[in-house]
Amino acid sequence: MCVLVTAAGCSEGRAARQRFGKATSCPEDRITVKERPDLPAHDPLGKHPAAAAAPPEVKRDPARYAVWQKNQAAANDFSNYDAHNDVLELTGCDHHALYVCSPWTRGQRFYASCSEPW
Repeated sequence: MCVLVTAAGCSEGRAARQRFGKATSCPEDRITVKERPDLPAHDPLGKHPAAAAAPPEVKRDPARYAVWQKNQAAANDFSNYDAHNDVLELTGCDHHALYVCSPWTRGQRFYASCSEPW
């Protein structure tokens, strides 16, 4: 976790660099961090499958199908998560990883927590 008194000096990149360096025994000055806005925070590795099709009996019944569609939309809405979390790509010491980082503030302090996606 990265903690500084002012928001300007602490970043998700620094938190990710610290975590990556600890996990790989790589000095922080050998680690590069790249923001990856092209990758969704909820699934940066593209491992989550697309939504399954509605069962035939549900699809034949308009009322049931409407309920199924509403439930699917809610279950697959990651817009809030993606808006508040960032994906960073880290490389260094012959290692490569993607980290999902969550920033937050408490008073005048800025915090960031980063972890590898599941």
